Amino acid sequence: MKALSLRLAICSLALLTSFTMFAESPAPAGGNITDLKQILAETPHNVIGALRNGATRDNAATQASDLLRTKVQGREATLTFKIDLIEKETRGQNDTGYGVRAEEKHISEVGTNLITYLWVHFDASENAKASALKKGAEVTTTGKITQASISSKPNPALHVDLSDAKLK
Repeated sequence: MKALSLRLAICSLALLTSFTMFAESPAPAGGNITDLKQILAETPHNVIGALRNGATRDNAATQASDLLRTKVQGREATLTFKIDLIEKETRGQNDTGYGVRAEEKHISEVGTNLITYLWVHFDASENAKASALKKGAEVTTTGKITQASISSKPNPALHVDLSDAKLK
């Protein structure tokens, strides 16, 4: 009887430990994101680390993207970046605006190197200011994150779209 109780206690402890090790971190309280590394911080280190390995990269990218959709999308962000490309966008029949792509950056998290792709889509009220922007200019924008994901091929990359953005 004592042996059975001891086995149950050991199994219970092992089960509790495994749940604790792999439990998701609690959802963020929110707040304004000011750096792309803060977005990666919403993903557990073991998932980011798995992006280094070709055998686990696709699954890790899917898992990370799912987490970013729930933890980051919809949050406000204020980001500073250099402009790489400016495009006039058609958003509806009679609605045009501007979008800019930030220069690619390389960031490292938990030993995993990622390329960042940031697109900023300006609110229509910013058309006059956005039309005057030039490639290479450093700007600060505030808007809502409408897309945040990680792709795995050919190399790990963080993709972020900021919409309804305004220049600061």
